[in-house]
Amino acid sequence: MRLLFWYCDRFAWRPALKTLNDAPDAVPMDHEQVVVAFIHVEPPDVADGSPAETKLVKNAKWLARKWETRRVILHSFTHLGEQKADPEAARVLIDRVQQRLETAGYGGSDALRLFQRPLLGGTGASAGEDIQGILTPFIMIQMTKKFGPEYASIDDVTFQPKYWASCYCETVRYEVCADPVDSKICHCLACQKLHGAPMQWAAIFHKRDVRITAGIDHLHFYNNERNQHARILPCKVSCARCGTPIADEGRRMWLAFPSLFNFGNRSSVPDTFNPTCHIFYGMRVVDACDDLPKWSGHKNHSQRL
Repeated sequence: MRLLFWYCDRFAWRPALKTLNDAPDAVPMDHEQVVVAFIHVEPPDVADGSPAETKLVKNAKWLARKWETRRVILHSFTHLGEQKADPEAARVLIDRVQQRLETAGYGGSDALRLFQRPLLGGTGASAGEDIQGILTPFIMIQMTKKFGPEYASIDDVTFQPKYWASCYCETVRYEVCADPVDSKICHCLACQKLHGAPMQWAAIFHKRDVRITAGIDHLHFYNNERNQHARILPCKVSCARCGTPIADEGRRMWLAFPSLFNFGNRSSVPDTFNPTCHIFYGMRVVDACDDLPKWSGHKNHSQRL
């Protein structure tokens, strides 16, 4: 089985062409905040003992929980691979998936019963019918959630990126359009433990100068003060896939980690990223042999050591 999942702020279709006269008529539909599964059923998936059905159910439920929705659309789509299951067998499999999701609370009136398959036309609604034998949908998709109104929008044509950053696996990527307003090295115990390092180096940006270009749905948030995996500011942001620490998200600022940036052919980081001080230096585990100011707490709001 080949699957393609999206979280859609909006998913809609409008019937455009009907080529099977005996197929039921379809109507335009428009849904918000849904998990959409494009499903390509292959011959081994309908064999006795195949785990494909259960895997599809588990993946759909996991993503719905992750994206905080009870709405799921199962969309039969036969163009993700070359091998196609028998259309009737594929339809039966998807119907069973629908029933299992509804039983688990992802159907019924509270979820608007969003298990319609947009491609209609007899057996063309399932996995084996050629594209000419179905009712062609018109689809409008917004691929990802918005990260927040404080941040630059991906649609902002005036945004001119200056620096680019990514996690280790490059699932999460973002860019900034300005130099950092400051850069600090933190020696607090939380940074030591959460980074597995003696200190944390962070370059500080206004949120308005930052925009996430990929991987919003793969961000993990952790508030260490409450020990909660939630986006409660201030919090730690990391990639849920590879575990790379992405940034510290403050109430007003974005604290980026310079090692994630690609500075091109430069032999060193730009001067604007160089740290201006050490903070929480009294908690240090190694001494810093430099002339930077060293503060017992936050810069300009604690005793200078």
